[in-house]
Amino acid sequence: MKRKKRYLVLLALILIFTVSCSREEEPGEAEEEEGIVEEEEVEEAEEEIEEKLGTPSPLSGIYVEEEEQLQRPVVGVMYDNNPNARPQAGFYDAEVIYEFYVEGNATRYLAFFLMNDPELMGPVRSARPYYIEKAMEYHAIYAHAGASSRVNEEIKSLGIQNVSLLGPGSGAFWRESHRRAPHNAYTSMENIRSTAEKLNYREISEFEGYKFHEDKVALESGQTAENFEVRYHATYRAEYRYNEEEQGYDRYYADQRQYDETHSAEEEKPILATNVLVQIVPARLIPGTGSGILEMDTIGSGKAYYFTMGEMKEVQWEKSDKEDFTRYYDSEGEEITLNPGQTWVQVISREDMLTVDNPDQED
Repeated sequence: MKRKKRYLVLLALILIFTVSCSREEEPGEAEEEEGIVEEEEVEEAEEEIEEKLGTPSPLSGIYVEEEEQLQRPVVGVMYDNNPNARPQAGFYDAEVIYEFYVEGNATRYLAFFLMNDPELMGPVRSARPYYIEKAMEYHAIYAHAGASSRVNEEIKSLGIQNVSLLGPGSGAFWRESHRRAPHNAYTSMENIRSTAEKLNYREISEFEGYKFHEDKVALESGQTAENFEVRYHATYRAEYRYNEEEQGYDRYYADQRQYDETHSAEEEKPILATNVLVQIVPARLIPGTGSGILEMDTIGSGKAYYFTMGEMKEVQWEKSDKEDFTRYYDSEGEEITLNPGQTWVQVISREDMLTVDNPDQED
C-alpha cells in the first residue's frame, strides 16, 4: 500500500514537472514565432516601399526615381505607319500612343514621351488637324515632318510649339539610309529637347491626365477579352493578345509580332500594352481638299471600350473643347482609373472595326 502511494506521488511529481516545463517553453516559442512573423512583415513592407520610391509619371503612372525626368515638357512625335516604315523606333519607350485614320485608308501614330529619352525615333511623318488636338491635350511639344499649308496655319493660330522637318527646328531630324524616302526621317529625344530649348519653348507641360492605380488590378464587372483586333484596312490591322505572365497585351500588326526597331537582333524589344482604349469617333472627308483630308469629331462624347488585364468594359468618352483632356467614364458616371504602364488609344470611326474574341458570350 505504501509502495502504491509512493508510486502515485512520484507520478504526480513527474506530471507537474512536465506541465511546468511545457508552460515555460511555450511563451519563448510563441515570442520566437511572433518575432519571425514581425520580421517577415517588416521586410515585406520595406520591399513595398522600395518599389514605390519616386514620383509617378502623369502619362503612365509608372514611378520615376529622378523627379527631374518629369519636370520638363511632354513631347509628342508623329509616326509613319506605311508598311515600308515598320517597325518603328521609339515605341518601346513611349507612354501613350494613338493610332488614327489618315486619308487612303491608312493610319499614323502619335506617341507621347516624358520619362524616357529614346536615341532613335521614327520614321516621322507630317501633321494632321486631329493629331494637333491631342498634342494640345498634353500641352506637348509636337514633332512632325511638315504639314499642309492649311494645317501649318492652324499650328500657328493655335500657338502649338512644334519642331518640324520643314519648319522650326528642322536640324533636329536626319535621313536614315536603310529606308527610302519619305519613310526615312528620324530624330532623337535629345535633338527635340535641345531644339525646343533653343526655340525658347515651354519648360514644363501643365495638364491633368489619366488617373492610375498604384498597382495593376483587374476590372470590376469586366468581360473576358484576351484577344481582340482593330481593323482599319487589310494592311492596317492591330491585334492584341493577352500575355498573362506580363499582365499586358502583346501587340501584333498585320499578323506580325510588333517590336521596337533596333539595329541588333540581340536587342529586340517587344511592344506590350497595359491599357488599350478603343474610341469610336465619327469621321468624314473635307470637301475640296484634293486627295481628301479627314475631319474627325473628337470634341463631344461617344462610346468607347477599355481593355486591361485580359478583360474589357464599355465606357463613355467626353471632350469639351480642343484643349480639354479626353476622359473616359464608366456606366456609373465615374472616371475610370487605368493600370500603370503603356497605354494605346485606337481611334476608329465604326464599331464594327473592333472584333473581340470573347468566350463569355454565347453563340
